[in-house]
Amino acid sequence: VHRARRDHFRALGVALGAALVVPVVAFGSTPGTAAATPTSNEIASVPSCGDTFADSRHPTRVNGAAKSVLLAEPKTLRGYYCFDTASTPSSVESAVLSLTVTKGGSYVRIAPVRASWSERSLTWRNAPPTNGPGFVVALRQGVNRIDIRNLLVPGGRTSFAISAAKGGFEVISSRESSQAPVLVATVAAQAK
Repeated sequence: VHRARRDHFRALGVALGAALVVPVVAFGSTPGTAAATPTSNEIASVPSCGDTFADSRHPTRVNGAAKSVLLAEPKTLRGYYCFDTASTPSSVESAVLSLTVTKGGSYVRIAPVRASWSERSLTWRNAPPTNGPGFVVALRQGVNRIDIRNLLVPGGRTSFAISAAKGGFEVISSRESSQAPVLVATVAAQAK
């Protein structure tokens, strides 16, 4: 799994326009440790703190251990994702979320969620609302890279909900699968 993620980060570095081999820094990978201070533009993986989905047909079911996140209309199936950005500096130049769609492929709405939640306890009945309209993007089967810099909460927790925007149905690999969601941030170089 670690080798696959390393290769995935390297591929993202090329996709983000990195001409040289760029070191990968995991911000806050160990709780209580200081964040790495970049000396040049660096790509940083941001740890996931959970992903799940809420299903109105089963309003008390917890889906946090599922290998897929299911999405449909916001009143039926809604996906939730969070990333631990507590140690991510505010000098982030880009934040790219990679999601692997295994079924479906249509427009989805991504909106911020400010309330706290856990993949071990989230259900339809206790799912937090979104905060603001968010934005709509098109997904296709396979790996999708989405710019979520406007949703990033440096020094906190970045959390958002995803739902099908136009009546579609999507199946997205969860962090419990071999194709886990990945958030990669490009951090600006510090002035010397």
